[in-house]
Amino acid sequence: MLAFVLAFASGLESGKTGGPFGYSLVLPLALLGTLPLALVRRRPSLAIGIVLAANSAFVLFGRLSWPAGAIVGWLIGLAASPVLLRRRPALVAVTLSEIAVLVASLDLGANARTKGSTTGPAGRR
Repeated sequence: MLAFVLAFASGLESGKTGGPFGYSLVLPLALLGTLPLALVRRRPSLAIGIVLAANSAFVLFGRLSWPAGAIVGWLIGLAASPVLLRRRPALVAVTLSEIAVLVASLDLGANARTKGSTTGPAGRR
């Protein structure tokens, strides 16, 4: 049930977000970042893998386009990894997600600005 609520909230928010991703990309990624949680008890590896991969695309390329519901789905997927997966797959899933966060943080300035922005951080021109 929670997966459907998160997917619905992400779908509503998808059209309102600014950032590098358009609605036609935000909506499918947001749904892939939330809906597989409905299958987590039957196919935990597949569900968690899809959720983490879709949300890693937001982390790497479009944090300003990332809906709040998808963020919650990503956090649930990360928390569920060590609980539902065996040790090695859980370690791989969490490590790959953290690598995505680290890689995205290396390019923080470029990803934090919206399209058309010509100035850097506040106070510099």
